[in-house]
Amino acid sequence: HLSTNGSLSISMALYSMFNCIDPIYVQFENPVQGTYKKRKAVFNEAAQQMEAVVMDQLKNLKLGDGFELVYNSIDTKSWETLGLPLPAKSEKNVSTDLSQYTLGKNWSVAGPIDPITPIIGFAFPPPVDHYSGEVKEMKGALQLGDDQSFKNASGFFSAILHSFTMGDQQLDEHVFEDFRIEEIPEAHFRFLEVVEEDGPIAFGKTNKLSILGELDFMNIKDKVNITAQVEPIIDEKEQVFLQVYCSFQIRLKEKFGLDGPDGSFPENDTVIFHLNFLLQAG
Repeated sequence: HLSTNGSLSISMALYSMFNCIDPIYVQFENPVQGTYKKRKAVFNEAAQQMEAVVMDQLKNLKLGDGFELVYNSIDTKSWETLGLPLPAKSEKNVSTDLSQYTLGKNWSVAGPIDPITPIIGFAFPPPVDHYSGEVKEMKGALQLGDDQSFKNASGFFSAILHSFTMGDQQLDEHVFEDFRIEEIPEAHFRFLEVVEEDGPIAFGKTNKLSILGELDFMNIKDKVNITAQVEPIIDEKEQVFLQVYCSFQIRLKEKFGLDGPDGSFPENDTVIFHLNFLLQAG
């Protein structure tokens, strides 16, 4: 703050790389002060104080932003030495007669590919990639073409935004308000055009796709391009699924009027989505 009498006051706040809302250090009540004529000295003093705070944060692991190094001098041990030997290779024949399984035209969302991988994960690109999260629930359906290929396929999918989280309650509450989730609890995506060259789906083959679609988020519609891979699989219960991996990105401010986290542009305005889910017949 620069007052009319030429006095300069510098207040400071330090934010965690994991939370852009609540500072982990503030110095507002006792700012660094001086005159504008000697502003270089005032800013130097403020920088020295902030540097000392940053260094204290980095070396204090209990504060949450410090990282403990694993040194090369630490001995490495084998699994056997640790008493955790790898199991012997199975001699059981695990080949499957695929002729007894059929692949249909109509599919619906069954869930994530496993309990650990988010069905919808998202993150900003580096250097602000520590801002990330997931949407845990999704629904939707896919209808393949007459020859069981993605030519003339149609699809409509919805993300249940109440299942959105970035792993921090206060940050989630902030985003829920910005995204108007109570008012508009779902985001939708529908196919407009599919480009594929791999023909009908089949076991042992991955279909690579480029999908032009319409994203409806916050009642604002925008065309997005999705790259996807789809592969039929059979699980341990002999159930047939389509395993889907896809990704796309959106711009927050340009398309939806939303502000991203502090950081360099356009990285702080770009969100990259990765979807990993299973489709079941029907």
